[in-house]
Amino acid sequence: MAASICFNNPCKYCLILTVDHSEAFLKTAGDLSINYERFDTFPDFPQLNASTKDGCAFCGLLRASCRLHCSYEDPFASASDGKKSFEINVQIYKAKISAVGSGRGMTTLQFSIRPIDRAYDSSSLATIYFNLYCCNDSPAKSQIKQPQPLPTALDPRNVQRITNWMEECKEFHERCRLEKDPPCLPTRVIDVGPPDGSCDPHLYITHGITGVYTALSHCWGPSSKNQYKTLLSNIEHRLEAMPMSELPQNFRDAIIVTRALGLRYLWIDSICIIQDSKDDWEVEIKNMGSIYGTAHLVVAATSSSSSNSGFLAREVKASVKMPLRSVNGSSLGQYCIRSQSRAGGGGWFQDIGMSPWNMRGWTLQERLLSRRVIHFTTEKIYFECCTTDSSEEGDITRDMPGELDTMMASLEFQHLLGLTKQISSIQEVDGYEAAARSAYNLWYTLVTMFSGRQLTFESDKFPAISGLAVEIGALLKDSYLFGLWLNDLVRGLMWQPNIINMSQGYPRVSKGGLRQAPSWSWAAYNGGVSYYSNALSRDSDGQSLRIIEANPMTSGFTPPEMSAPAKLKVSGLLKQATIFRTGKIRGDKFRLVLDGEVGGAWDNRVKINNEEVGDCSLDCRHPSSSGENVRLLKVMNRTREDIVNYGVPAGLILEEVDKGVFQRIGLFNLDFTQESIFDDEEYQEIIII
Repeated sequence: MAASICFNNPCKYCLILTVDHSEAFLKTAGDLSINYERFDTFPDFPQLNASTKDGCAFCGLLRASCRLHCSYEDPFASASDGKKSFEINVQIYKAKISAVGSGRGMTTLQFSIRPIDRAYDSSSLATIYFNLYCCNDSPAKSQIKQPQPLPTALDPRNVQRITNWMEECKEFHERCRLEKDPPCLPTRVIDVGPPDGSCDPHLYITHGITGVYTALSHCWGPSSKNQYKTLLSNIEHRLEAMPMSELPQNFRDAIIVTRALGLRYLWIDSICIIQDSKDDWEVEIKNMGSIYGTAHLVVAATSSSSSNSGFLAREVKASVKMPLRSVNGSSLGQYCIRSQSRAGGGGWFQDIGMSPWNMRGWTLQERLLSRRVIHFTTEKIYFECCTTDSSEEGDITRDMPGELDTMMASLEFQHLLGLTKQISSIQEVDGYEAAARSAYNLWYTLVTMFSGRQLTFESDKFPAISGLAVEIGALLKDSYLFGLWLNDLVRGLMWQPNIINMSQGYPRVSKGGLRQAPSWSWAAYNGGVSYYSNALSRDSDGQSLRIIEANPMTSGFTPPEMSAPAKLKVSGLLKQATIFRTGKIRGDKFRLVLDGEVGGAWDNRVKINNEEVGDCSLDCRHPSSSGENVRLLKVMNRTREDIVNYGVPAGLILEEVDKGVFQRIGLFNLDFTQESIFDDEEYQEIIII
């Protein structure tokens, strides 16, 4: 990121930022408060503006950040007033120096801003952030070690850095190595041409030859109809040439990266898969694991929200040089201060975890199936592989979890390849059953991570997770059934919607139109789901439900659209109940009454005779206020009587749609003392669709 350096003559307030605080900083474990306080007026901040004109360039940066991140409304204005200008006095205070990553000294400066009028509460508090960088050849480098950002993403120093990361990973990371190197190329790749760009790229049919290639992971964006695609009608033209001027910016940037790294081949989904050929699509979707898994490097357009956005350009930002002096007044050179582009700053979580790319459904498997990924973000590049990670600034980006049971964190670090190898080693030591249980739990973690992500087309739901399913399936002797696994179906049924507001019980999910998925599959719903943790801790002894038959017995990894829903025939204990709508806000308040007992529940509590006996949640639909009959299907038993609340009774809430035929509408779990509720019931065979 290039920066324009501003002349700076610090004002009386900003002089405190010229004092070397490193000794005190080291004693605070990474957080040091600075005695900085001043007052100004929102929205123009005239005091800061006047100080800027007097030569304090940092006051100019501070004013720009305050105007960007502070947004206040007149608390005394009425609706009829409209939006008219007003002013309020604000306090700029609580300056603090902190560190992001270890071993880099002071890296971040932050300020708090709040209105001093009592009409505003604590929610009006704003925080703004600045990055601290060392200046080249300045003695201040010993106190502020973070180097200045490079002017371009593909600065020669970054190209060398990526090359070094790749060579180190290939040579020393056993977990990241390929069994066959170089691997067979995918069916089609883009030949990017020579590094000097003297020839246009073109589509190339590989005929099974081996080679080294990169793969692009990116967001298509909302205008998918206008995507640059390979179709049956234009594939011959793609094989001849694809002029750079015709390509979306993301594709151009990916070609530039591939050329800069000295590689010849690149894989991009919309070009290398014939988009209007069902046969080609089905073949290539099954190969997603190997396509991303055997790529020498996956190039992630992490900061880009569409194919046309690009990911190599970096904006020019103003940077202020600040003199640094020791506590006794001697000069220590200079350092640079630059405002951060967004509140909370950069770092792994902001730049990658909260990126548009990381919110999309397809990119989860593209990331987790890869051995190595280079993330291009607005501020810097990041590298991750199955073994480690790093960034352009050399900071330690994340702490590595040590246990397999921290499954979601482990997936982020080791990718799927690392964990599947770990599970395979479990099988060698502890046998298939132990390994299979780990594989099933891994799958439920993947479902949790995937289900809340965004898909442009709901029909992409199964294809977008199919590569992960293929890899998990390779560990199991099992059949894949609409996003679940046949031999672990009892536990697999125990998913529940994520809640937006726990106090009001708003479900994130909504019933979708995905005709491939029955109501008992998480895939039938739009929105995030997670797994009931007590259910995942059970073994077969803790399961009450018996699976008799699934029809069909397997769905394949990309199920076709079905004319009738899949049927699940089970034998279980059923309890009649009535569910009522009691609230007016989206129907999110309801009560569940068992066998007509007097009582009920607000939100998600179940009561009998006004005694709370458990929790329940609806998937997405809500009952009428007059009440409707439902069935409680017991799925899990209480398993440990010697431990309070260990393995509580739990199951599904069902709605009868035909005689003996039900669909799922929710989940319940009872307190550990309520096992007897089902004592008078006998096992019944029913069908769930």
